Amino acid sequence: INFHTIIHLAGTNPGQYSNISERKMLSSNNLINNKVLLLSKLKKSKKIIFFSSFSVYRENKYINEKTPITSKKAYSRSKINFEKKLNKINNISTYILRSCAIVHPNSQNNWLSVLRTKMKENKDIILYNKNYYYNNCIGIQDLTKIIKKIIERSKIEKKIYNLSSNEPIQIKSIAEIIKKNKKYKGKITFKNNSKSTYFFNDSSYIQKELNLKLSLVKKNIEKIFL
Repeated sequence: INFHTIIHLAGTNPGQYSNISERKMLSSNNLINNKVLLLSKLKKSKKIIFFSSFSVYRENKYINEKTPITSKKAYSRSKINFEKKLNKINNISTYILRSCAIVHPNSQNNWLSVLRTKMKENKDIILYNKNYYYNNCIGIQDLTKIIKKIIERSKIEKKIYNLSSNEPIQIKSIAEIIKKNKKYKGKITFKNNSKSTYFFNDSSYIQKELNLKLSLVKKNIEKIFL
């Protein structure tokens, strides 16, 4: 059986979620990526949809597909290296989705899932910089729509898209959503972190290209906590 499209989500997470060294993480991801390329060749695939990460971008208040990238961190380097390999493949469409956290009620390994676990266990929660804005998540329903749209495209093309929800909300608004869950008996406090920054991750390009509208940040966060 030949595969028309390969959707490449596999990979080892960065250290704060996987507890392995950066060297092992980089080696593991390189191995996985090379296996995907081999599979594509053996199965004569027409498309590869690769989930990269918004972490490849340099720090900036506003991030879109034209923002300069950096490979300082091993996780980012593993993503960028594979992006370069994909762009060199001829006669096949490649779609690089630079994604933030993919969220749903059972999602793991992201900031929101850590907060959800604390909420379920009635642990106290500390949030930083309450007036900062946040939109670095995308709902699984939106992701499904995106994948279907990409599969339907018939021409050979090389695309890079940012993924994120619409209309950022302040961190203090996330606290208000958590408090709406009547089962949560913990305490939420705010602190300031001068080293922390926030940025707006712009996903307007993919919405225009694929003729779709992604969900609001608030809606996706409410699904997680309520």
